[in-house]
Amino acid sequence: MLIKCIDGFTRQFGAPADWDGKDMSCGVLPVLDVETGEGNFMFSAWEPTPPELEALNKGANIILGLRGTLHPVVSVQVAADITPTEKHPDDIAVDQFAEAMKAKLADARAKGRSGWQECEPAELSYMLREHVEKGDPRDVANFCMFLWSLGKPIGDTVLPISGHALPHPPQETFQSRVKRWMMTCFGEAISNDLQERNHRFLEEALELVQSTGCTQSEAHQLVDYVFGRPVGEPVQEVGGVMVTLAALCLAAKLDMHAAGETELARIWTKVDQIRAKQAAKPRHSPLPVATEPPLFQESHLRTPDVRGDTEQQGAQSKNG
Repeated sequence: MLIKCIDGFTRQFGAPADWDGKDMSCGVLPVLDVETGEGNFMFSAWEPTPPELEALNKGANIILGLRGTLHPVVSVQVAADITPTEKHPDDIAVDQFAEAMKAKLADARAKGRSGWQECEPAELSYMLREHVEKGDPRDVANFCMFLWSLGKPIGDTVLPISGHALPHPPQETFQSRVKRWMMTCFGEAISNDLQERNHRFLEEALELVQSTGCTQSEAHQLVDYVFGRPVGEPVQEVGGVMVTLAALCLAAKLDMHAAGETELARIWTKVDQIRAKQAAKPRHSPLPVATEPPLFQESHLRTPDVRGDTEQQGAQSKNG
């Protein structure tokens, strides 16, 4: 077979660097790259010599030899030339859009956002619809990809606005669903920042007792009391928080479980706003926002227990 120069060739291959040519020669092979629906193909042209053509006419076979131990996909045909098959505009558009989707996902990962594999399909469906309203086709397509990869359709479940939480598997704990929201909203670093989590829990606990009648003075007295005692054991203290929260909700006629579900559903609709608030939070401060010092602040210096002092004074009077 004689090597021919294929029309419109795009590259030329010479002998490999380790080819010594002792057993057979290796000439320069012009090839034409053609993008097909099955990937890129390299076409070359070969012309049989007169003896080879005579042998073919008598029924001889064309023997294809490939160097190496792996056999690539090959195509053998008889043609005057190769007409490149142009890629369909649909395929070109999909490939370009897929690259844009991947770039958007990479940008999200760089900001610490991940974890769609663990999301509820209902949550993904809601966020998909939310991003339709925001108008970026890349985000919409990525949420469709999430659902498609999970083998789930776009659900018609919408996040509630009046106290009805998203459906979820009964075996999935509230804590695990909060974790998924944290990872989606903040990413791993902020979610696992124990100091930040301490501050935000204390803030919410104070807001709760403030809403049910606790005064600033009472709160300061309890802070001084707690920090004047030995440090507790976290597991036991969590148990204490759960029990006393349940007891407080009972006294205040509140359903702690319904309140938690409602809040988790609400913050799924506020991810962007919460991220913005976190980004604006003052550094090296437990406060969620920068604040001006008050002109007058209620005194919260450590003071002796009034009842104890009174009882002690009474005892001194009796002894006196």
